[in-house]
Amino acid sequence: VLRLLLGYGFEQLNLHKISAGANASNRASIRLLQKVGLRLEARRPHHLWVQGHWEEHLLFGLVVDDYSAEHAAMVPSSERVDGRGG
Repeated sequence: VLRLLLGYGFEQLNLHKISAGANASNRASIRLLQKVGLRLEARRPHHLWVQGHWEEHLLFGLVVDDYSAEHAAMVPSSERVDGRGG
């Protein structure tokens, strides 16, 4: 679903950048964001008050140029129309 949202944002809405945040303790969210290509951009220590204590917040981002390069690498070479295909 996240890959579809990235595609929609970059390909339909022509966004330049997509950002997302996650609590540093939320390993599943961090893995998911990294799996779809978002990169860690910032750490914000003691940023969110969660259940009685301060949590570190991580900020991730992906710019359209990096998305385009990664997306092209995922398309089989037989389906490419950019001159790099077989």
